[in-house]
Amino acid sequence: MNEEIGQVFVVDWSFLLILVGLAAITVGLFVRRARMKRRARHEERRRRRREYRAWLRNSGVQPLNHDQDQDPAAR
Repeated sequence: MNEEIGQVFVVDWSFLLILVGLAAITVGLFVRRARMKRRARHEERRRRRREYRAWLRNSGVQPLNHDQDQDPAAR
């Protein structure tokens, strides 16, 4: 009986080890995906900012100051 219990625990520990490994891989992939999505969003924002600033330089339009940006009619 004790030998059977020992064999069950060996299988149980190895199974738990496999589960913990799979969980670690899953968490690692999730974190990597979240970082890559965040990096892609930041790159997109930088690209848009560069395009906007290039458009401003080429068009001769001056960006509004913070005070000018507030529309008095909207208040």
